[in-house]
Amino acid sequence: MSRDRPPEGLGKPVSGVPAMTPPDAPIRPTWDYRMPPVAEPPQQPSRTPWVLMAVLGVAMVVGLVTGLVLISPPEDTPPSATSGKMGVDCVPADVPVGDPMDAEDFYRSDPWRYSGDGDYAADRLGVWNHSDCCDVGLSSSQSTLNDLGCGYGIEAAYRSADGHMGIAQLILVFGSDIAAFQAETIDFMSYRLAPDSGIYETDMEIYAYSQSIGNFLVVTIGSIDTSEFDVVERGKYTLGAFHDDFTDDLLFGR
Repeated sequence: MSRDRPPEGLGKPVSGVPAMTPPDAPIRPTWDYRMPPVAEPPQQPSRTPWVLMAVLGVAMVVGLVTGLVLISPPEDTPPSATSGKMGVDCVPADVPVGDPMDAEDFYRSDPWRYSGDGDYAADRLGVWNHSDCCDVGLSSSQSTLNDLGCGYGIEAAYRSADGHMGIAQLILVFGSDIAAFQAETIDFMSYRLAPDSGIYETDMEIYAYSQSIGNFLVVTIGSIDTSEFDVVERGKYTLGAFHDDFTDDLLFGR
């Protein structure tokens, strides 16, 4: 059978009839094929990141020290810590603080030598006991200290062996660990030492640590009388070592 003609019985092709092939499929549906929602979807709640803070006063990590802070000394020097009341209304807090510490006993090291390296040392200049926290020389922040229930404090002043770094430390005792932890945020820039320390001069750079240890708040302040890099770095290391040693004494009851 010839392939040039249609099979018998089918007749001849009809001219002018449109092709019967299906049209091209549409690129996308021309109708909305989705089912309408039953109800408006609930609005997703906003997510706010939170930072978990470890409360040092409750769970103290051995060797953890707050960062060293550089403080610019004010132009006017307030009265010293042992010169009496600061002119702020104050009623000594009636809080349970146990047997009071004695500054002479706690700061018995004279000279102090760093437990980790004896090359870092400081000579003791003086120690003081504060029977309450109404005269620790905190000036404008005194009311905050009183509200937190500070019971009493002890104070010491040292000078590094090279004579360039003056070191002062104030330990305040509170009625609870939480109160001591909250006191870390107090502005201690107005705190000044007893005159014997002699470390506050307008041309000195001042550094500070503030850290709670149980119901104690330890504030360690240092000032350097030079800008020579090596001396400054050694002084900052000495200050941190001093802070570490005495906070460890509190932590381990030495």
